[in-house]
Amino acid sequence: MPHDATALHRLLDTALASGDATALERHLLAHAADPRLDAAFASQLARIVTAPDPPTDRLAALLDRWATLDPATAPGHDPRALLPAIALLACGQLAISRPDWWADQLATLRRGATDPRPQSRASVVTALQQLLAADPTRTRAALAEWRRSNNQARATVAADILANDLFPDLETTTPRKGPPAPPTPSRPPPSRKPNAP
Repeated sequence: MPHDATALHRLLDTALASGDATALERHLLAHAADPRLDAAFASQLARIVTAPDPPTDRLAALLDRWATLDPATAPGHDPRALLPAIALLACGQLAISRPDWWADQLATLRRGATDPRPQSRASVVTALQQLLAADPTRTRAALAEWRRSNNQARATVAADILANDLFPDLETTTPRKGPPAPPTPSRPPPSRKPNAP
């Protein structure tokens, strides 16, 4: 069943205003199979964080809670594994919409790269590809550091993305302006300034 974009808009705003994300989470989980859900959620985040006086602290609390939902609590076969995947994918949109949040979002992705769940790993890869397109120089530098990491999962994610970088020698010092294209759905099918942990 396709998700209702208007409902998503309303539920996200209500969750941020009230601090209760129960209805929003229920909506997201009910529409987990919809390939348009990731792009729709990212679009809503861009709307919120670029508006005057965005509810930064409440958005941070929401996404951080989802991002830290660990595999023991929500293993890959659990429908709730969608929530950390959405939070990790959101890092790409947030960093692009708010460049001053870039470092925090990259730190969250760095942690997420060690998550063994396929949904989370796919979201990390997609978010990093978005950052690579928006600011190649800064993202390549971060990935090069990851590739030297003692954590094999993180190093593998970085190596795979860099190996598929179409323009590895391109020097870009100015990030691209404007909103990015909607993210390519990254989750396997039935799958801020947020502060980095």
